[in-house]
Amino acid sequence: MGRHSRRVRLTSRGVGLVIGGLLLVATGVVLDLSDLVALGSSAVLACLVAVVVASVSRLDRGSAAVHVHRRVEPAPTTRDRPTIAHLRVSAGTSALSRARLARLRLTEQAATELTRGRALDARVRTSPQHLDVSYPLRPPLRGRWPLGPLRVTQTDVFGLVRTRQSLGATLTVAVRPRVHELPVQPDRAFENSRTSSVGVRAPSPDDTMVRDYVVGDDPRRVHWSSAARRGRLIVRADESSATAPATVLFDRGLLGSGDTGRRPASGEWSLELAVSGAVATLAGGQRTRFVVTAPRPRRTDEYVTARSSEGRDRIVDSTVDLVGHSGTAERDASIAATVARLRASHDPGELVFAVLAPLSGQARRAVAGLATPGTHHAVVVAPDRNPDDLVDAESTADALRRAGWIAIAAPRHATVTQMWDQIMEAAR
Repeated sequence: MGRHSRRVRLTSRGVGLVIGGLLLVATGVVLDLSDLVALGSSAVLACLVAVVVASVSRLDRGSAAVHVHRRVEPAPTTRDRPTIAHLRVSAGTSALSRARLARLRLTEQAATELTRGRALDARVRTSPQHLDVSYPLRPPLRGRWPLGPLRVTQTDVFGLVRTRQSLGATLTVAVRPRVHELPVQPDRAFENSRTSSVGVRAPSPDDTMVRDYVVGDDPRRVHWSSAARRGRLIVRADESSATAPATVLFDRGLLGSGDTGRRPASGEWSLELAVSGAVATLAGGQRTRFVVTAPRPRRTDEYVTARSSEGRDRIVDSTVDLVGHSGTAERDASIAATVARLRASHDPGELVFAVLAPLSGQARRAVAGLATPGTHHAVVVAPDRNPDDLVDAESTADALRRAGWIAIAAPRHATVTQMWDQIMEAAR
């Protein structure tokens, strides 16, 4: 446990007792009354002893120590989703421990990024050895935010001294971007464009791989024997669809400048679109990699293959700490460097889904040159989807279409699901 701040102060009763004691001492000296001097001195001495005892006593040490345990559910949590924080303050079995616990006043500390700057609506349950506190959170921002430590106020048994101390370690709460459940399996959505461009065979009735039915599947592909065994609609899947890897490319320039710390709403929306797309491609059977632009890109040949929650978690967790580039020059250099790394590890027929800010110059040429007709798809998002910037977004989308991309500019007020549906429709 780290070193925590403490503050010891006299209460109003203690201050009154000190003042009264000093007055008695002064009066006794003037009137030459030794008993009055002794009485006043005893009052001052009692306050002094109380301050010394409170200064050397620690709530978190010794056999009568008080312990703090904190957790949140779910962990990690998700932006703008309900979360419950649980706090337990526990004492030992001794009478001194229970007496300490009964005199404690608790104040929880939480970052405004977790509480939206509002007071905590806490529910408290008490028992002789425990104080259990729970309160709801709905974090509005992605990132890692501190919860705690607990601020504890204790008054001595005579009410002379008040001690304020921090207890418990700070818990860092990881807040993920929201992942939207996209309604169409990407291997199905990209099927036509990929087949025409790279010569992948069309599905045949003899395919033996199966998956759950999703809206848009051909009813003729229902695998009735599997559906009868599992109690839900199952369809034959194209065996070759799982062999084509998928890359989701996210332009960190959409997150604003990393120096200012400002979080554009369109940037968080764009990140959710990219992450949701990556999770959808993974669920559809593709080996998937999630790549973000960087001046010195990490390895780009690492694909996630697990269709379970483990694979999903790896992708989503990698986005918790993302921030924007420091400026336009770094952003353009990052795009060029990242595209160069992607080109070096690019597989024939690989599906690419990119979420980009409006591009110009070197960055636009680099991204345009990555395209393989029919397999590269892009959504271009204007910063904060400002009407003045939508022209630049449409210009970028048009340039990418001329280079062979299937690209669209994100309209204002579109949801993640609507945007995904539009790019899937354009791919058909």
